[in-house]
Amino acid sequence: MSNREDSSSNPDPHAADNAGNGGQNSGMPAIVSRLFLYALKDVLAARYGPAEAVDVIREGGRLAGRRFAKNVLDLTGALDYFVNNTQNTLMKMKLGALRMEKVEEGCLEFTMTVKKDPEYCGLPITEAESGCYDEGFLSGVLEAYAGKKYRVRQVDCWENGERTCRFEAKLE
Repeated sequence: MSNREDSSSNPDPHAADNAGNGGQNSGMPAIVSRLFLYALKDVLAARYGPAEAVDVIREGGRLAGRRFAKNVLDLTGALDYFVNNTQNTLMKMKLGALRMEKVEEGCLEFTMTVKKDPEYCGLPITEAESGCYDEGFLSGVLEAYAGKKYRVRQVDCWENGERTCRFEAKLE
């Protein structure tokens, strides 16, 4: 992580309130930002190939997750407090309902689900992997809390007919 990244993100205790309700305060509905992400991924894939597009989007998600965690979440508490704070903040901001299914505290491995805002569900089902941003975002949040790098991968997705998006997180 570069110093520039740290210096560009000053913690704001009211950032969750100022960040908006799933983009509503900013005037951009969640579906618009999701369509932007899909379009950007398509452009990157056409230019650099599908694998590189996934890597770039995932890394962008990781950076966003770290910045989100440092600016919006309280990273000072024990793991159960951190999880509760993250769940409440994501719900308040209408970004999704996070639920921890399995927590291996000794090795800091997690299985978690995220039930997304119904606004996202109006998007067409695609064959392309679309959870790469979310994988990066969740890994960035976990990294900001634990101070260790995580590999998060989506194992179930509502776009493929599952009831929720499920992710597994492991230390790299």
